[in-house]
Amino acid sequence: MLSAGVSRVFVSAVTVEEILRGALAAIRSAQSARGDVPRAYRAFVDIFEDLHTFNILSFEDRDEAAYGKLSATTKRLGSNDCRIAATAITRDYAVVTRNTSDFSLIPGARCEDWTQQ
Repeated sequence: MLSAGVSRVFVSAVTVEEILRGALAAIRSAQSARGDVPRAYRAFVDIFEDLHTFNILSFEDRDEAAYGKLSATTKRLGSNDCRIAATAITRDYAVVTRNTSDFSLIPGARCEDWTQQ
């Protein structure tokens, strides 16, 4: 849990990519729809700064190999979720997520939902 300290909490590079992709999409949407572009950029900066408080866990060859061993049925849960799980599996880490229903279906993945504690 967070009581263990932020230094022991990691965010997967795959998760970072998903978060930043969403923030960039919000900027593009605001630009094309004549929305609140400054607000979209502020949100992007806030997200970027928040991510710096965590250790970013890189996605390595061993993670891609673990991902590659997952069945096609498992990968249908979502390729990014499977890559996040593979990153955790190769390091014997737990995935902290509210989406335990999907992550619990990935063989070898341990998951915890801290919102329930």
